[in-house]
Amino acid sequence: MARNKEPLRPGPVHWDEVLDKQFSDESDRACVILAAALLDSALETLLKTQLLPASSGEDPLFDGPNAPLASFSARIEMALRLGMIDSGFARSLHLVRRIRNDFAHNVTGCTFADSSVMGRLTELRRATGLPEHAPDIRRGLPAGPRGDFQMIVGWMQWALRELVEDIEPLEGPQLTVFITEDDASPTRNRKK
Repeated sequence: MARNKEPLRPGPVHWDEVLDKQFSDESDRACVILAAALLDSALETLLKTQLLPASSGEDPLFDGPNAPLASFSARIEMALRLGMIDSGFARSLHLVRRIRNDFAHNVTGCTFADSSVMGRLTELRRATGLPEHAPDIRRGLPAGPRGDFQMIVGWMQWALRELVEDIEPLEGPQLTVFITEDDASPTRNRKK
């Protein structure tokens, strides 16, 4: 049974509704940065659900500027390497991360009409098959590239949150070392 569960409504439409409601009055920049933050948060929840809990209140893997899993990119790679997501989903997350970086680091402003954003969004559409293969999910979102982005990110958010519901947490340490006067060999806890 997974830890850190939060109740979910079934289906990807829910996350599209959340994104649309939260971001309908936001600029393109705010929409992209906040959408990427939601995916980053979902990845953190996914990883923390599977990993053993930290021994203290602060988690040295996730908390702090030098924590190895503090960045969106590191979380994507860890989820991939743990087999939680496949390489296609990881690539799509990296595309969202790069689109976020385009918006966050362009001082003069950035829109969905910028060529770098359009190119990455085209790759994201191709990688996910959305919105082409799920027009029912696309309904109700803004027309054009912003709506496509919201739809794809909403679907990705839903997929990650659903995975949190199904993930099995790790069970205790696999290796324990007991050093006694007679024996200094490690003891391996084997699953039965």
